[in-house]
Amino acid sequence: MVLIVGAADGELPGFFLFIMMFAGFFALASLIPQLVGGWKLLKERPDARNWGIVGAIVACLNVPLGTAAGIFTLVFLFGDDGRKFYEPYNRTPGELNAGDRSDEVDFEEFRDRQPHGWR
Repeated sequence: MVLIVGAADGELPGFFLFIMMFAGFFALASLIPQLVGGWKLLKERPDARNWGIVGAIVACLNVPLGTAAGIFTLVFLFGDDGRKFYEPYNRTPGELNAGDRSDEVDFEEFRDRQPHGWR
């Protein structure tokens, strides 16, 4: 049994209820960009990089695992592999109409690659 000073049986103090509602709202608000970014990355959508960056920054607030995952995501998205992965989506309409590049991304190149061994 939990003893709450100043509370009647079965009644929660208003301040405790407010804190719990605020914590729940904050948890949901921080979860939404991560879910949307993950879904768009999975579906290979053009704006997935932007949502991934927002989700990674929000994940960095969750110490220590969220920080590690967020930093790893930011390193990928701002690194050479992330740029190559999303490069066709970041071109201007003039570059798309110039015909010097294909408008399709070869996702198979990234699916077949294995991560290095970290040794």
